Amino acid sequence: MRDYLKAYAQSRCRKLDDICVEILEGFLTLRPFERGLKIHVPMSLRSRAGEDQKWVQLNFFLSDELTLKVNQLCEESGAGVSVSGNSQYISRAAMLYTALYWFVKYMRPAQLEPAKVDLGDLA
Repeated sequence: MRDYLKAYAQSRCRKLDDICVEILEGFLTLRPFERGLKIHVPMSLRSRAGEDQKWVQLNFFLSDELTLKVNQLCEESGAGVSVSGNSQYISRAAMLYTALYWFVKYMRPAQLEPAKVDLGDLA
């Protein structure tokens, strides 16, 4: 996912941090977890499963305002947000990972074949 997001950012001449912030803002605005998207808990890099899946840590900076919104959402997670059908506190890592997952899986999925461009449209 990290490689895909890096390539996506580069294709738009943007920084990965900026793309991640935009994704999170869209996630908080559209709130797809209230419409059935399950919260995805990231694997730990320290676990055997994380090693086997070659998980890579991704860090990005959030403004104080955005951090507050994420924290509030995690705290109110019992109201409509659930992990595997059980209402419980959602960690920030899980919320941020879910936002990235949502974007990559549903908003901008990778294309299996390169899109064909009709050069006649460019004239």
